[in-house]
Amino acid sequence: RTAGFVGTNSGTINYSYVKAREDTISYNSPSATGAYIRAATNGNVAGFVHVNSGTITNSFANTELITTSAFMAGFVYQNSSAGIISECYAACTLNGSNNSLDVSEQPFVGVDEAGTLLSDGQIENSYFLISDNYSEIVEQDGKAQAIALNTENFIDSDKLTGFVFINSTS
Repeated sequence: RTAGFVGTNSGTINYSYVKAREDTISYNSPSATGAYIRAATNGNVAGFVHVNSGTITNSFANTELITTSAFMAGFVYQNSSAGIISECYAACTLNGSNNSLDVSEQPFVGVDEAGTLLSDGQIENSYFLISDNYSEIVEQDGKAQAIALNTENFIDSDKLTGFVFINSTS
């Protein structure tokens, strides 16, 4: 089990991030705390938290995930029935062993060996960046999933419900 920020969350995480690449979309918050990483493993990996049974709000993962033999998820690998994710996003690069994305590599929440989405908790106002090479995003009745946005929509503040944007002038 590998994750960018924490392995297991049963408390509250707020205004936090995992970031690795300067050339991808970023989130700017003066009160955010986080880590700069590139996660590589032989096991299951998640961009932010591996198992969530707590609350995660106003947080993001924007990193590269690499695994040679297992499953990966851009934000949380497993969101349990007690888990709450709100106002979060994932903009991760997923690199699996087969060099092409398949059902085992999900951009927000992970899946098990049968392809079942590992999300029994709540996910609200959360998003993931999608590129043209995602072909098998799992969506299942009764399972919470974040909303997929392409690059054009991902940078459009009108598409990101629940997020607050601060305009700055230089």
